[in-house]
Amino acid sequence: MGGGAGNEVDFMIHGIVKYHLFGQELWLTTTTVGMTVITIVLLILAFVANRTMKKATEVPGTFQNILELGIEMLENMTFGILRGNGKRFANYIGTIFLFILFCNLSGLFGLRTVTADFGVTFLLGLVTFGIVQYQGIKNHGVGHFMPSRAVFAVSRDRRNALSSWRISLSHLTTDAEIHEFLAVFDACYHELVK
Repeated sequence: MGGGAGNEVDFMIHGIVKYHLFGQELWLTTTTVGMTVITIVLLILAFVANRTMKKATEVPGTFQNILELGIEMLENMTFGILRGNGKRFANYIGTIFLFILFCNLSGLFGLRTVTADFGVTFLLGLVTFGIVQYQGIKNHGVGHFMPSRAVFAVSRDRRNALSSWRISLSHLTTDAEIHEFLAVFDACYHELVK
């Protein structure tokens, strides 16, 4: 089971080419190369998918079936969670999913896994955080930062523990269902704090 020093995994970012621009030393790194390759592959995939869907037939081929399945799954997920706002965010969520998937798969083909670089994952998280906060403030105002009753934790030792540690309202589809849930929630909450 022992391996030599040549078999160890390398998690370092290595510079490939150094150049100077505006008095600054810049490097072309393994992360940059990997991200460029992945971006080119994703652009080619998007171009081919676009051409395939423009020439869609009544009896779909394998690639068209895969595309339609992926699009339907993405739409079901986004509309199930975000309801009416799902269409606005489906493209972003799908793009991030494909980018992370291809970044992680790139390690199987000899490239450095781009998501191993903290700068990539930090930036993806920062952009997503910014979008969520912007949309929250835009749609709900400053009340976006107030505590929500939609997700909460309950004590394990209480007899009325509402079946799980966290409750999600994503399965509620009508206003009547939401109001009914909140009425039951209020009753259980008041029972717990007695």
